[in-house]
Amino acid sequence: MNTDSEKSPLNECIEFIENYKREGLVGDTPYSEGEEAENFDITGDRIFKIPECDEMRKLGFVDGGTASILSAADFSISLTRIAGAVFKNDHIIDLEEIPEVIEFYSATILEPMDDGKLAYSIRLFPRESGFKEYLPTDEIVIKMDEVRMLWGFRFRPNIETFGGVAMRFAEWFYAIKFIETELDNGDIFVRDGSLQTGYKDEILLVRDLHSIAMTPSKISGLYRFWTFLNRYKR
Repeated sequence: MNTDSEKSPLNECIEFIENYKREGLVGDTPYSEGEEAENFDITGDRIFKIPECDEMRKLGFVDGGTASILSAADFSISLTRIAGAVFKNDHIIDLEEIPEVIEFYSATILEPMDDGKLAYSIRLFPRESGFKEYLPTDEIVIKMDEVRMLWGFRFRPNIETFGGVAMRFAEWFYAIKFIETELDNGDIFVRDGSLQTGYKDEILLVRDLHSIAMTPSKISGLYRFWTFLNRYKR
């Protein structure tokens, strides 16, 4: 047993992280993981203000988050929340027709298909009955062949990862409803997203969103925050 004068392994672990964060990294250049990436210093002349327009437009945002609740080698349960927000004149305004937040559970299992190959079967369970119409489908099936094409033939992701896949599908579908009901001609829609190539059925939802966003004409975009290392923070 440790005495008060001794450091526990957990305290030593915390102290190690504190020293790392306190010392930081030298310089303000982000560090990349791959040789193909080019790094640039973070300087003021690389930051630009978005020009103002004569007529104020509404800005709509959709984003989601997911957390694993229970997982094993062949199944996983996650909780996902999708939220939408509209800004007008620098203020958040209430949504008129759709819920600002929807929540659902997703259950992922490894399931054999008729051809003898494995697939990830994801079932969605809305926390409230009214959320069901904002979810794409009761079941999402991702074949193992498709997973290996995206993740690599020698790598199989942890099954809890597919709670995030369910979130992405739901984000796209909720965003379609969001654009249809909450934005007007000339408004701007932005969604947090991944630059990773999407799954086959996910790409179909992206096309649906693009079609809706163009009729009537609205501006749609994808923004991406990424984690980078510099002297002050991650």
